[in-house]
Amino acid sequence: HDRVRVLHLCGRPSWDQRFLRAMLRRDPNVDLVSFFILRTETDEQPWSRDELSLIPFPTYEIFEEQLRSFDLVIFQNFNFAPYGVEPFLPGVRDYVEGGGAIAMIGGDLSFASGGYGLTPLRDVLAVDLPPTPPAMTGAADPELTTDTFKPRLTDEGRSHPVTSLLLDPRENEARWAKLPPLEGINRVPRARPGAATLLTHPTLKSADGKPAPVLVASDVGKGRSLALLTDTAWHWGLPAAGEGDDGRAFQRFWENAIRWLVRDPALTLLRIELDRVEYRRNQPPIARVRAMHGDYSSAENV
Repeated sequence: HDRVRVLHLCGRPSWDQRFLRAMLRRDPNVDLVSFFILRTETDEQPWSRDELSLIPFPTYEIFEEQLRSFDLVIFQNFNFAPYGVEPFLPGVRDYVEGGGAIAMIGGDLSFASGGYGLTPLRDVLAVDLPPTPPAMTGAADPELTTDTFKPRLTDEGRSHPVTSLLLDPRENEARWAKLPPLEGINRVPRARPGAATLLTHPTLKSADGKPAPVLVASDVGKGRSLALLTDTAWHWGLPAAGEGDDGRAFQRFWENAIRWLVRDPALTLLRIELDRVEYRRNQPPIARVRAMHGDYSSAENV
């Protein structure tokens, strides 16, 4: 079984970044290359370059030489502008359309707030972006909200593999309803045409009048794209565990998302779920089987 090679680009430390990076590092199926951006070429430097332990971001090596060796690229609140990444974004778009995978996670440096609506990357994101420049630092950004909310599972989200924390639809819905609330989303005009909106905001509307998307999955050319429009999904881990939950929803969600993004054969249209990991001798196993159509809706009587 080949390990999934993941490139994780992050603009600044956060709880969300910390949880995701820790989960990816623990996953034996993931080969992780993670970059934190902590300084730019223009930062004041009282030392000589030889004394710096923070290496300059290896833009060329990653985006020219190594990009196609990755199964998935994650942009997590990543600010492309100061790091000379912009000339390479057409290559990232081509990588996704040619069969690669991209996930973008919310935050003040993501989506329209990060100026991605002006880049070729907008062609492969799972949501439509307005062509607006990056938000000014410290200015109130209309693209960002900070309200507390519980996302709603959509009809598509009820059966989609990314949002299937449990195979039984009713149990899965109850599982999502029990999770702690999130804080804030990146506002976008709409989901990409043909994309599957899996989670929505309970009250906010998009420009098209539909509920504001929180999680969107989309096929793009031969590749796949995921947009998670919040930077507080880590609430499904630690705070959930503090409220008597097992805190595994965050890990299960990301495992599902990665499998779907890289077209893992384990995520076929026939799913089997056992009621426990180990059985004692003579202990009867309980198996749940679900068959699905190509759009992940339930296939009856197959």
